[in-house]
Amino acid sequence: MRWLKKREFVIYAHLALRHGGTAVSATDLVYEVKKTFGTTIRTAKNIVKRLMRAGYIVKVDANNVRVRTLDDSLTELVTSYVSKRRGRRKVNLANRS
Repeated sequence: MRWLKKREFVIYAHLALRHGGTAVSATDLVYEVKKTFGTTIRTAKNIVKRLMRAGYIVKVDANNVRVRTLDDSLTELVTSYVSKRRGRRKVNLANRS
């Protein structure tokens, strides 16, 4: 998972608070983004696609997706960040000795 840009994060947070953990139609998410944030359909589709590619929205079956909860996403991001930092730190210390 990558860190989101501001607009993506605001939209993801809204969707996660509203639909976090439940299966919902991807089309419904697109129209909700359009209606709530005043974007065009094309922009709303692109944002939902980006969130899917980044792993914040997971495909359940052909028609439905699941928006990951904020806790799950932030836990994964922090865990990967800390493990990378620890790994870099060990490598740097090993090279100095």
